[in-house]
Parts: sequence; structure tokens; C-alpha cells
Amino acid sequence: MMGPAPHLHYTLDEIMHVLDGEASVLVGDEVTVVKAGGWHLRPHGIVHTFWNASDKPLRFIDMFPSQNLEDYFPELNATIGRLMSAGVSPASEEFTKAMQALDVKWGMTAHYDQRQPIVEKYGLK
Repeated sequence: MMGPAPHLHYTLDEIMHVLDGEASVLVGDEVTVVKAGGWHLRPHGIVHTFWNASDKPLRFIDMFPSQNLEDYFPELNATIGRLMSAGVSPASEEFTKAMQALDVKWGMTAHYDQRQPIVEKYGLK
């Protein structure tokens, strides 16, 4: 299962701690597999994403020590929910523009066009 579209944060570093399963993490051009008990740093300023390449559950904790993303995720979920309930396709320009507006507000740039090639390359959903 694919995670978020490849993206970068201007000032936010992300730290992942894998509890169960394995996370495949792409930072720049390098993929690292992080197994249960492992840690991974996704530094700001570098394009990154992650996914679960197996059919086993992946559980992890992401930590954001330099930004309050506790407010970002509810806003992201509300925006996606509003668009989906209005019948707006995630592949539409309207959906992409709404996501890009959140990106600007939260200091990041997402590369939505890079998501599908990763899905296809690694056989993800």
C-alpha cells in the first residue's frame, strides 16, 4: 500500500519508529527498508515518501519534533472528506489544487505526479 505522494517539508524533520511490519522509505533516490523496532529520519528539504511493500500490517509512529502537525492532519482529513463527499475525484484538478493550498499553508511541496510511478514500479495499491 502506497503512503503519501512524494513530498518535502521546508523546515520539518520526520522520525519514524516501526512497531510492526516493514516500511519502505524513499528519501531522494534511496529506498531503505525499516523493520519492526527500527528508526528512520526523513530530513527536511529532501523529497521523501514511504509505503508497505508486503501483505502484512505495518504499524509505526511518526514524530515531528519541529512542527505542530497535530493540527495539520485533522485539517487534511477534513479537506479530503469534504471533497470526497462532494464527489470530487482525487485525480481531479480541483482536488490537487485543494491539496496544494494545504501544502503552501503547512510549508511543504508535494509531487502528486510522482505517486503513480512509484505505485507501478513497486507493485503497490
